[in-house]
Amino acid sequence: MDLELEQPYEIDVLSAMHLSIRAWNDVQETTISKAFQHAGFTTIIEESQENVSDDMSEDEFLMNELRKRNPLLLEISFQDFLNVDSDVIVRKRYQMNKLLPT
Repeated sequence: MDLELEQPYEIDVLSAMHLSIRAWNDVQETTISKAFQHAGFTTIIEESQENVSDDMSEDEFLMNELRKRNPLLLEISFQDFLNVDSDVIVRKRYQMNKLLPT
């Protein structure tokens, strides 16, 4: 609603898209950066105190890093960690004749 004229404000989809693009282009980089920082994302890369040894795979190294940060993972093998959701049904199969009215 146009507040100044107190008349309904009508807009088509294309105009709405142009307005949203203009609004997005007005957002400053610092605003986006601060939002990510507020959410916990940083640009500082933490160096691990432990180097990857030749006999340790990258997967094992990453799992060890996860275990340091979450003590609950101490008893979970890497394979169990990978397969934690392997038996979860993510979609249901539908038959076309049951979807369409007869």
